Amino acid sequence: MSKNFKEIIRKLLMLVAIIAIIYSSYKLLNIKNEENTSKVVNKDIVEIVGKQDDGNTEFLTRETYNKLLSINPDFKGYLYYPSLEINEQVVQTINNEYYLTHSFYREYSPYGTVFIDYNQNIDQQNTTLYGHWVSRSTLKFSNLHKLKDENDYEKYKTFYYTDDQFTYEFQVGIVIYHHSIDDYDNIPYWQGEFTNQQFTSFINNAKSQAFYNTGVDFDVDDNVMTLQTCITADSDERLVVIGKEISREPLKDK
Repeated sequence: MSKNFKEIIRKLLMLVAIIAIIYSSYKLLNIKNEENTSKVVNKDIVEIVGKQDDGNTEFLTRETYNKLLSINPDFKGYLYYPSLEINEQVVQTINNEYYLTHSFYREYSPYGTVFIDYNQNIDQQNTTLYGHWVSRSTLKFSNLHKLKDENDYEKYKTFYYTDDQFTYEFQVGIVIYHHSIDDYDNIPYWQGEFTNQQFTSFINNAKSQAFYNTGVDFDVDDNVMTLQTCITADSDERLVVIGKEISREPLKDK
């Protein structure tokens, strides 16, 4: 191999390396810009809802609910999870695809918006909320993964949801990895209504795969809210958090 040919190969390899670095930098910049945009959107929503003296987000009122509804008619409620810093507007539409890639303002966003399963409603026994996991970030449902550690359970066990009627308090009862193929029939967390036998089977099967025993008991008359997010971008498994409703209060006007 001639010296000139080796030099050409060396320069070509160097050029490829430079292009790869530029492309990677461009992708990272885009990811950062999209993340900042998502944070700004969420900040706008928090400003509407308001903050408490300690800096935590306020609970929704009928007034703030209607303000959010005027922005997006798909708005259904607000998930407030103070210990995990999850404050998310919740939407619902006719399918489970649209809000995977659209913001609350219905603009393209790879982080999407937290949404209710399209065939459910809050009046059913189980309501399932889907939110993205974002690598190396706290956006959307990423912080739910902190619940996998039993030592942190007491700190993170309580979350709230507000719709147009009530503010509901939930206690986390089960935390599992769910395989979208193998566990499809055994743990149908996307199902809204259950017979008593179906609900008992659902809860027992989920508990058998739980990371740890939370000590929370479920009765066939209990209402639950299920939070679901990804584990990694290419995994068929999902992190599933099942919360039991322990109280509700009427939504305040202001």
